[in-house]
Amino acid sequence: MADAFFAFPKLRAFKTFTRIDFQNTELDPEVDAYAVLTGIQEGRFWVKGHSRWREYAEKNSALEMDDGLTIYWGSARSEKMGRTYDKGRQKPVWDKPAIRDEVETRGKWASSHGDWLIRDAQDSKTPKDRLTVMEKNATFALRQHLDVLRTRLHTSKR
Repeated sequence: MADAFFAFPKLRAFKTFTRIDFQNTELDPEVDAYAVLTGIQEGRFWVKGHSRWREYAEKNSALEMDDGLTIYWGSARSEKMGRTYDKGRQKPVWDKPAIRDEVETRGKWASSHGDWLIRDAQDSKTPKDRLTVMEKNATFALRQHLDVLRTRLHTSKR
């Protein structure tokens, strides 16, 4: 997968990245999306750089939540949007609890992150090295656009 990604800029018709998504999944997390939601509602933390958030939960005909809770940061129309959700409750249900943070970048953010990924990968000799570059850049993007929200939540619980 990493090899295919890094081959894109070498294509003659390639101009720039228009969208890049980054994600991190934590298995057996200390907190779930409901704890994150409670922290937001109680004013214990906020994601820097976003002026709004919304929660979303799919419900079945009995009005029971089907797929767990999702918290969105920012607008789907903006150049960056984050989400935190209960990956473990998504269909098909995972065999262990999991929470996922994602950032969608578009426009200038996608172009910048793509350029950084390609630049950082130039010296990579092996697929493992390229995966390390992708992990480093994903961690950077998540910190930049979601401000590591559960770190603050963990800190406030101690």
